[in-house]
Amino acid sequence: MKTFAALLFLLLLAGCAAFPGDELPSQPFRAPASERQQRPNVLVEFNFYRGEVEDAKEATSIAVAREGLKPRLRQVLEHSQLFDRITLVPEPGKPDDALLRLKLYNSTSYAAAIASGLITGATFFLVPGTARDDYVLTAEWLAPGGSTPTRVRNASSVRTWMGVWFLPLAASHQAGTAIEDTFARQVNEALRQLQAAGVFTDHSSPQGNGETPAPVTP
Repeated sequence: MKTFAALLFLLLLAGCAAFPGDELPSQPFRAPASERQQRPNVLVEFNFYRGEVEDAKEATSIAVAREGLKPRLRQVLEHSQLFDRITLVPEPGKPDDALLRLKLYNSTSYAAAIASGLITGATFFLVPGTARDDYVLTAEWLAPGGSTPTRVRNASSVRTWMGVWFLPLAASHQAGTAIEDTFARQVNEALRQLQAAGVFTDHSSPQGNGETPAPVTP
C-alpha cells in the first residue's frame, strides 16, 4: 500500500504542466528604428515579491526568484534595442544613467488550489487539478536628472494543471519555463507602455541616477 501511495505521489508530481496566461502578447518588443539613434544608458533595479501589489508593505522579497529571473530580464532589455548600456543593480551605475525600477508581485489563491488538489487526489488524478499564480509588474522610469518618474503596470498569470492527462506535457511545460515566459511578456509590455509614453525620446540632461545606489532587499 505504501508503495502504491508513493507511486501515486510521484505521478502527481510528474503530471504537472504549467502554461502562461493569454493576458499579454508573446511577441517581443523592439524599439522603432527612429528611436535607436540616441539610445539612453539605463540602471535597472529589479525585485521579486511574494504578496499583493495593493499591500506592498506586507510583501516579502524573494531573492532567489529575483536572481533567477535576471538573465531573462537582461535578454529582453537587450533585444528591445532601446538602450546603449544596461547595468543591473547591485553593479554601480554611471552619472548619465536613467533609472528603470521593476517590481514583480506574485500571489496565489491557496484555498482554490488546495480544494482542486483534494479533488484530484480523491479521483486518483483522473480529474485534473489546477492552480493559478497571478503576477503584477510595476515599472518606474526616471530620466537622467529627472525628478518625476513615469509609472506603468500590467498583470499576467501562470496556470498549472495536475493529473495523469498532463504527463505527456510535463517535460515541455515546466513551471520555471512558464514563469520566465510570463515575466518576459510583462517586461516587454512595460517597455511598450513606456515607449508609448515617450520616455525614451528625452535624453537632454547630463545628470543621471548612477551616483545613488538603488537599494535591493536581500
